[in-house]
Amino acid sequence: MKANETTLIELIGVRKRTFSIPVYQRNYDWKADNCKQLFYDIQTIAESGKDHFLGTIVYIPDRSTATSPIFIVIDGQQRITSVMLFIKALHDSIDDPEVKEDIEDDYLRNSKSGGDYRLKLKPIESDQNVYEKLMMQNDFNEDSFTPAEKQTVIYRNYDLFKDLINESSVPAKELYEAVFKLEIVEIQLDKENPQEIFESLNSTGLDLSNADLLRNYLLMSLDYDQQQDLYKRYWIEIEHMLGNDQIEPFMTHYLILKKKSDSVSLEGKRAHINPGNLYKAYKMYLSDIEQKDGYLEELLADMKKYATYYQHFVNFDVSRNGVDKKHSEIFTQFNSPSIAITLMYFYDLLSAGKISLSEYEKSLDICISYLFRSRVSGHNVGPQFSALLIQYFERSKEVSFIDKVWDAFNSGKGKNAFPSDESFKKNLQSKDLYLALRASGMRYLLYKLEENLSKEVVREENATIEHIMPQTLSSEWRTYLAKQNDTAYDLYVHRLGNLTLTKENSKLSNNLFKDKLDEYSESNYKLTRQLTKYKEWTSKEIQLRSLKLSESSTEIWPLPRKYNDLISKDELREGMAYSLDDDLELFNGTKPATVMFMDEVFTVNSWMDVYINVHRRLYEIDSTPYTSYLFTDDNIKEQVLTDSEEGFAKTSKIGEHSYLNMTFRNTRRMLRKLRLFIDYFMDNTHSINKDLVEELVFELA
Repeated sequence: MKANETTLIELIGVRKRTFSIPVYQRNYDWKADNCKQLFYDIQTIAESGKDHFLGTIVYIPDRSTATSPIFIVIDGQQRITSVMLFIKALHDSIDDPEVKEDIEDDYLRNSKSGGDYRLKLKPIESDQNVYEKLMMQNDFNEDSFTPAEKQTVIYRNYDLFKDLINESSVPAKELYEAVFKLEIVEIQLDKENPQEIFESLNSTGLDLSNADLLRNYLLMSLDYDQQQDLYKRYWIEIEHMLGNDQIEPFMTHYLILKKKSDSVSLEGKRAHINPGNLYKAYKMYLSDIEQKDGYLEELLADMKKYATYYQHFVNFDVSRNGVDKKHSEIFTQFNSPSIAITLMYFYDLLSAGKISLSEYEKSLDICISYLFRSRVSGHNVGPQFSALLIQYFERSKEVSFIDKVWDAFNSGKGKNAFPSDESFKKNLQSKDLYLALRASGMRYLLYKLEENLSKEVVREENATIEHIMPQTLSSEWRTYLAKQNDTAYDLYVHRLGNLTLTKENSKLSNNLFKDKLDEYSESNYKLTRQLTKYKEWTSKEIQLRSLKLSESSTEIWPLPRKYNDLISKDELREGMAYSLDDDLELFNGTKPATVMFMDEVFTVNSWMDVYINVHRRLYEIDSTPYTSYLFTDDNIKEQVLTDSEEGFAKTSKIGEHSYLNMTFRNTRRMLRKLRLFIDYFMDNTHSINKDLVEELVFELA
């Protein structure tokens, strides 16, 4: 390393010398305040005659000819570029043709050189066109610059310097002479590792991101031509695909994917990879891989490949269905960006032809189900679990891809466990979801419930979340609830059952429930239109609707039965929703309190009441399946119906020539027969739209 005190003019004034800003450096980005301070420092020199220390310029020799040396600027590119723009502004403000010619030939250009050597300073590519156009003009021509070029930092700072020079009381020629008193320390690196010098400089003031540091680390060891080549073919493509905001998250997720771990050993201690240690984690990772010839290009090519996957997660088209729609759900709704680690792994399998597009879409569905259940439970997926998913996936037994995905997502424990149906329904029923999920999450939940219910959603941008029972009760609401003996309303106001979608929330406001029904009946949302079946709206109705909607939610965000924790009888809880899909054996010795079926709510005292009420409701809808069922093999075997009161030892009439057998060994057999008959009824009735029928839901006493 050679260090020398000199002036900036002496450094750049050597004939046929070119300073090149390497591709891994930042764009030129000096702010107006920085430029003004530089100008005032030079103006002070002109007025006082004293020297001024500008700073340090660090460079390293690159390829050179005998007559045209090129030096790569490691530190000081912002300062040196700004001074060059100032000198050009002086050139265009001075009238003396001899001085102008000296500036052109000695400090702006290498007049007898061509190609890469014709300018004293060669900026990075993104700055180069405007800079070169500016420097190559003998007489400044504003009209030769496009509106876009005039918005660049290069042009704006040049224009600012011209204004400051023209407004100054110090003549331009004296300001030019003052530039000769800008002192610097030049440091020329030879055999030392330029990356170590660069990191040392960065620790003392350069504001570089992890992306800047990694880019520099990867490219700085190469010669100038290799830097240009790899930068253009790989790094700049990654930046264009992802944008500045997503580079660092991608770098983090890519490293965790390759390591299959989110931890790194720093100074003998394990730490999770985070923005504070990301650069060090990369250096450690790169030091562990085989550094054969061309390894940097292989690494950058691999990063670019995964960046093409990653861009689908951050640049999705929300107007499209299929994969884009699912990516949108995952990365806008669940606050778990690190799931991208797992999805990049799956996307690579898709890209390699190892799985089909259909299988990839199914893996996204599983991911959505897991993420939403976890969010309702109050958990977000961290990078550690995303890495563990990949580990589990790679060592799982030889089963289908989708089975592997289900197995992997169900491998988590504790907060990473896949919430069971029971846990999911409990959280949906008992949490203040409006507060827990906030408006965006709640709107997503209600939209998905509507989509499941109506099979077609009208998604209006101005749709809002309506509290059916208002958040702030009016005196009329308080009077109404008092008459209903409802003192627990404040516990249920933010529950799922009290929320729906409306077009214009402000019109409904604090209206009483009965006064909202007309508008509910005209809603575009079936979820909201269904509210018209209720005659009252109290805590009881909110609980019942929460029960029903939580049951529907297990269909939208499913978990296969084999992964669900089996419920023990001791875990059955009052106020929780259950259905005929649950283990019927558990309900022996229990007592139901409420049943919701076919838009009706029944208060019951026994399972016999459930059985009779459900059959009577079905018979009211359509009696034909009852007549046809009498003569089926299933009825002969199960003995559900008879056409006379004397057909069984104990019967209950539900219609003309239709009597229920009311003798059962236990509750399980009764509910099993009920489930079988409901299935038969749905297959043989033409009186209802079967797609819109909601399953039977009951609450235990």
